[in-house]
Amino acid sequence: MEPIKKEFDVVIIGASIAGCTAAMLFGKQGLRVALIEQHKEPKYYKKICTHYIQSSAIPTIDRLGLLEKLEKAGANFGSVDFWSPWGWFQNNHDKNFEEKIRGVNIRRQTLDPILKQMAKSSPGVESFFGYRCNQLLKTKNKILGIEIEDSTKHKVQIKAQLTVGADGRMSAIAKMAKVKEKNYPHGRFGYAAYYENLPLTSNNKAKMWILNPDLAYSFPTDNNLTLLACFLTKEKYETWQKNYEEKFIQLFENLPRQSIPIRKAKRVSPFLKSNNLKIISRQVSLPGLALIGDAALASDPVWGIGIGWAFQSAEWLADTCSMYLKKKESLETGLAKYRRKHRKNLQSHHKIITQSATGRRLNLIERLLIYSATKDSAVAKTLHLIGSRLISPYTIFQPNNLGRIAWVLSKAKINSLLPEADFKTSH
Repeated sequence: MEPIKKEFDVVIIGASIAGCTAAMLFGKQGLRVALIEQHKEPKYYKKICTHYIQSSAIPTIDRLGLLEKLEKAGANFGSVDFWSPWGWFQNNHDKNFEEKIRGVNIRRQTLDPILKQMAKSSPGVESFFGYRCNQLLKTKNKILGIEIEDSTKHKVQIKAQLTVGADGRMSAIAKMAKVKEKNYPHGRFGYAAYYENLPLTSNNKAKMWILNPDLAYSFPTDNNLTLLACFLTKEKYETWQKNYEEKFIQLFENLPRQSIPIRKAKRVSPFLKSNNLKIISRQVSLPGLALIGDAALASDPVWGIGIGWAFQSAEWLADTCSMYLKKKESLETGLAKYRRKHRKNLQSHHKIITQSATGRRLNLIERLLIYSATKDSAVAKTLHLIGSRLISPYTIFQPNNLGRIAWVLSKAKINSLLPEADFKTSH
């Protein structure tokens, strides 16, 4: 049977965060969008995800009309407090700043179906759920669209000015197009689980413990649940396999300064495990093709940047390319603008993140910065802005910030800075 042939302005492969966002924003520009998703069930959601959305993505969420829906769905809004071997650096007194760095905690089980329904009902968007991608339609120099197929072998060829890969870190579209990619080593494994009615003394704020070199988190989220997660260096992996639940419980019971009474709560999910985390960066566009979300840049999930960057990269693509798609000319100019914006906003963060992903201990500069943040609110605010992905990590080296750090360190006892303090997680 010959494939059915259709034409759109944009075809998007993958109806998760990035794909749905791009579909809605392109559709709002009056463009005709085909949204392809291999999972037929609209309630399908990504299972392994820390689900924290950085404050840098809140304007995009608001623009989509999604913010109010998340509030109604019970999302938890707030910033993150950080513990280090030198104490907490947190924000408890400046309400305006707290609002600025406020992120969102909501389970993917809640978020994904809401977003998919919004995308499917958006003007200009036609959805193809339950379809897999067979092959790209292309000439020697340009991607022209894609052929898809459902479980009954029903094939559709979709031609489009722009093909968008939004199909995650293991992107099949990127492989089909032979997009250049770079892989980075990851030196940690992780465990996570949801707990119900977990007693917390943190005003429902998210917490992160920098245990040097291990990491632990608590994310209060919707439906009175809290996600607890830890990422440990791989030399501990074999030891943890023998009795991982008890070791997980002991880790959280023995956290410094604010232990979590995990045995008083009920675990309501299986443990989510990861021992093969992939960090991949790809060339974000080719003629007729663009990648967004994890398909473009799958950085270390330890830092909770995946969802936020999916929202933002989809918005950048729609904003830079919609005008050229409507004119049906000069799309490469729009894609060049997208490449520059993506690189400018994400590459410095990604570089710092990949250096940490090896599982190494904090270096001297990091120890000095974090120590200063525990002693001075101005330094703490700068690190919060960096951690929220609102400013470049290199901002810390601006003269005013260096001066503030130098002033803090001038009052410090040097022997409190130099030891590579840590917390034992190999119970």
